[in-house]
Amino acid sequence: MPGDAGYLARVREAAPNDTVRALVTELAVEAIHAKTVDEVYAGTQLVQVRLRAVDRRVREIQGTMARLGPHAPAEQLAAVQEELWVLQQYGQRLRNRGAAGL
Repeated sequence: MPGDAGYLARVREAAPNDTVRALVTELAVEAIHAKTVDEVYAGTQLVQVRLRAVDRRVREIQGTMARLGPHAPAEQLAAVQEELWVLQQYGQRLRNRGAAGL
């Protein structure tokens, strides 16, 4: 990280929304485990952050499905199931392809 103490604050302010700001913060506090930080290392870190976000959202959706139960309106249940399927596919792509799956 640059020696400028305000760097993180400026990056967060430039972020377009809270999701990106959270990602910036998460990346900023992640310890660097490599001797050199390159594109591969950065890609690996991004994949891990995305996977955590996907897994968190999958758990939220599964909770929503449980609350809806079997008697939920079909179109509402279908929308929730579709989002779950899309997220699971994205997570699998990230696990299989790494940064190329972003």
